[in-house]
Amino acid sequence: MKLTKKSFIKGILLVLLILTQIPFLIAQNKPIDSTEISFKSNGDKIHGWFYKTQGEVPFPTVILLHGYPGGDGDLFKLGQTLTKEGFNALTFNYSGTWQSEGMYLPETSLKNVESAI
Repeated sequence: MKLTKKSFIKGILLVLLILTQIPFLIAQNKPIDSTEISFKSNGDKIHGWFYKTQGEVPFPTVILLHGYPGGDGDLFKLGQTLTKEGFNALTFNYSGTWQSEGMYLPETSLKNVESAI
């Protein structure tokens, strides 16, 4: 079988594509640790968790917003699942719910989202 310039270039591109996926494959096999975090929103301490993907490349971050008033922790293990798929994840409790300070209102919840961003 004769190796043409076109098939050689396709082979190189395939190898490069595979190499770009290695950080994501490595991240999927490492254990997932969450870090408890807190931040201020309207002067109230907001409690949450950050799930960081393992790897050297920068990964996008997803902010998980649960329903009102939500639950405490990683609902449905979405943070862990996203981390395995190559995303960082941040989840938190709205003001006045679970371990977060303040008064629970739809308006304060929107402010919490702005503060998280």
